[in-house]
Amino acid sequence: MVKIQLSDITFINKDKIKYLTGNKEEEIVFQECYDNYVKKNSNGVSKCVGVRDITANPPFIGLYSDPPLKILFESEEEFADFRNKIHNFDWLTLDLS
Repeated sequence: MVKIQLSDITFINKDKIKYLTGNKEEEIVFQECYDNYVKKNSNGVSKCVGVRDITANPPFIGLYSDPPLKILFESEEEFADFRNKIHNFDWLTLDLS
């Protein structure tokens, strides 16, 4: 599992997220996250790309990428803003809190 901070994210749109690991930019495609979710959950939630937990320390969003990506947040506000961006693009995350 790859763990990053919100500050490592360089780009997000309805299709993907780009982030930095060291000096290298990586990319996560939401459709691929959803496809990975469906492979493991035949009765899964439509358009689900990951999980989230605002009560964790620190709050996080985990994506079903390959390898899995965990985005760590410094505050509940950061978490909520980023969660809303993903959901506004019509992708879903399951609440673990």
